[in-house]
This record gives sequence, structure tokens and C-alpha cells, in this order.
Amino acid sequence: MFIHLPFLFYRLFRKAKKQTQFSNHFWNNFFTEEEKKTISKRNWKRIHNYPFQIIVFFADLYADLTGKPINEHQRLILTLFSGGLCLYDDFFDLQLLAPQDLKDVYFGKNINSQLPEIQIFQKIQKEFKKNYTFSTAFTEELLNFYDAQLKSQAQLKNILSFADLKQISFDKGGLALVLAWLLLFDKTSEQERKCVYELGAWYQILDDTLDMADDKTNQIQTLATDVKSIKDLENLLYEQTKIMRDLFKKLPYSVVNIKKILRYLQIIGTSGKVHLYKLKKIQKKDTLKHTLQQFSIEDLKWQQSDKKNFWIACKFWWKEE
Repeated sequence: MFIHLPFLFYRLFRKAKKQTQFSNHFWNNFFTEEEKKTISKRNWKRIHNYPFQIIVFFADLYADLTGKPINEHQRLILTLFSGGLCLYDDFFDLQLLAPQDLKDVYFGKNINSQLPEIQIFQKIQKEFKKNYTFSTAFTEELLNFYDAQLKSQAQLKNILSFADLKQISFDKGGLALVLAWLLLFDKTSEQERKCVYELGAWYQILDDTLDMADDKTNQIQTLATDVKSIKDLENLLYEQTKIMRDLFKKLPYSVVNIKKILRYLQIIGTSGKVHLYKLKKIQKKDTLKHTLQQFSIEDLKWQQSDKKNFWIACKFWWKEE
């Protein structure tokens, strides 16, 4: 792993730079100055971040696996899809629309609303549909994703059993990537769909792990806030990592390409391991913190800019060599 690190970081940097430049140019020209004023700083950031994550950390990597880099049209529809996805996700959490309207608005039905978030989403969705005709497979998965999002509203009430919470979380993360995969490859290979779904579920655990502080603040029930101990969360991440890696190894692609993708995912996934490692260090200093629920919000914050993160990550990469 250490031998490949400089090359892998360089490739990820190039992918990140390309998508950042594309997103900045596209969104700045797509919205009018008046429309930009109606977009909150939070949503403006997310409209950029969602495409970055889905393209740089999934689509670009999956394209490397197949040996076919994504073209500019694919980059455009993925940017529109994921840029709209972050707003659509909020419609469920904030309950801005009735259930039927939530379904209709994604399929292009015009909803008469004065809310700027919905108006912005409808503009993105109109452009998305202009550039991509929904396939049968995409439509079916979108309905599944809608059902998962609707069920996820219960996360705000903290009433879900862990089994139900896990299924809903996996469906949200897994189906979001399945939809992105169908935008790249209009095909229905069950083997690949399963792999992409489990990868999305893995991303969801990772995302929940890094977002523990925000989710606790907002009283949202997630996989990371619901487990009893750091060890339980580590085991959940470990088990899903193994499932995802085993499925990748069975795909009908070059062994060299599969190994390369797994190394990228190893780098991306290390952030979750580092965060849990640092929480365990806090726990050693304060033995009264037996469960994650006993940690303060400040403790749970992911310190992304902490320079120690890289050196802690190196310990994991060395062990996994």
C-alpha cells in the first residue's frame, strides 16, 4: 500500500480538481444572480459537495474499474443528479411537501411553491430530464429510493429499531449509488448492482461516523448515534467493508483494476477509522464514557483539518500492507 500511496493521492487530487473546476463553472453559469441570492450558504456548499463525492469517490473510480473514463455528458448528468439530490433529501427531513408531491416533483411534475429550495430543485430537475431520459431500471430504483427516504423520516423521531434503521440507512446510501451507476451504465447486471449497493451502504456508515456530532445536535437517529459502543461501530464498518471488498473481487473486470479501486476505497475509508481511534483515546482518558451516547458533541466532532489524522492513517495503512 505504501508504495502506491503517492500515485493514488495524485490520481485522487486530479479527479478532485477536475470535478471542482467543472462544478464551479457549471453552477455559476446555471443559476442567475437572483437565484443565487435565494440559495443558502449551506445548500450552495452541498450542491457542490454532493456531485464531488458521487463523481470523484464513485463514478470516476468505477470508470477506472471498467477502463472507460466518464465523458463530459456523463459528468453533466451526474452533477445535475447529485446536485439536486441534496435538496431532495432535505424535502423529506424538513417535510416541505406532502408524500405524493415528493414523488411527483422528482419525476418532473411542476409543483406550485414559493419556497426557493423547491424552485431551485425544479430548475435542476428540468435540466436533468432534458439531458437524461429515465430508463425503466432507473425509474424502478428511483421509486425504491423514494420509499427509503419516506421511511427515513422516522429517524427524526428516534423510534426505529436498530434492524429497521440499518435497512433504511443502507437503502438510502446503496440506492443513491445504484442510481448514479445506472446513469453511467444503462444496464441491469444484478452482480454489479449488488456490489454498488453494498458500496453505498458502506459509504453511509462512513458518513454517519463522521457526522455523529451534527446528528446528535439535530437529534437524528443514525447508525453511529444508535450503536452502544465504539467497538460496535468499528465492527459494523469492518463487516460492511469485508462484504463490499468481497463483491468487488468477484466482478468480471481486470484484477489489476479491481486492486486499484480497493486501494482508493481503503484511503477514503481510513477517515472513519481515524475518527474512531481518536474517540477511543478520549475514552481512555475518561473511563466514565462507556457508550457513544456519553460523549459530548465536541468530542464527537470530526476534526478534518487535524494534522495528526495523516499520521494515524499511516498506522492503519502500514498494518493493512
